[in-house]
Amino acid sequence: MDSIDSYYAHSMHLLQPHGWHEFMINHESVYTRQEEELETAYHDQALIRNSFIAHGCSIEGYVENSILFPGVKVNRGVSIKNSIVMHQCAIEANAYLDHVILDKQVVVEQGAVLRGEFAHPIVAEKMVDISQ
Repeated sequence: MDSIDSYYAHSMHLLQPHGWHEFMINHESVYTRQEEELETAYHDQALIRNSFIAHGCSIEGYVENSILFPGVKVNRGVSIKNSIVMHQCAIEANAYLDHVILDKQVVVEQGAVLRGEFAHPIVAEKMVDISQ
């Protein structure tokens, strides 16, 4: 991987059954850092499809074809599709993300809309607040 676009494409490939199977077969062992986090809370309104959700998240919205790192908060009415959301991000109510990469500790304000493309995802750097 030599670019953000390449990182995004490889990460999205892991969400496909042949992608994660290929990854697991070709690697003898996979090590991840253990963190002291609570289990992920899936609230009544949560709907998850084909996504990797790490521990310590709180999900009240819709997540599809996405990767959520530890500690992500997805509020009610949120829709996240085809995105990578890193550690401790907060997605406020009724926000919409599609083809987005959020670095650590990003806050997406209520009602914000971020829409990129597969070949050119929108990227937000660490610790920024994104409003409408």
